[in-house]
Amino acid sequence: MYIYIAVLGNGVYNIKIKGMDKMPNIKPILDLRYYIEVRKEVSTNQPVYLIRNGRGAYAIVEVDELERLKAAIKLMIRLEEGEQSAREKDWLTADGAEAVLGNKRFCCQAAYTVA
Repeated sequence: MYIYIAVLGNGVYNIKIKGMDKMPNIKPILDLRYYIEVRKEVSTNQPVYLIRNGRGAYAIVEVDELERLKAAIKLMIRLEEGEQSAREKDWLTADGAEAVLGNKRFCCQAAYTVA
């Protein structure tokens, strides 16, 4: 699964999760009586959404996928903290960043890959 995050500015992000673009699998919560059949429909990047009275109530996802989603949320929080810090304390120049980090070199990627 790949998560593409584009920073649009002013705290606005465009997020695309590759692999989660299929039609959602939505079932009434009463279908949990047949849990084994419902569980068979859950797969990576394809959760099953349960509704109650026509409204979303729960989602069943694989544990690995839940961990990847939690990691993506943590990344979003850290990006927002960094942007907020930059707005309050001003952005660092390339020379300023090198002074803070020393001679360490870091590689940046356009997409954050969740393993």
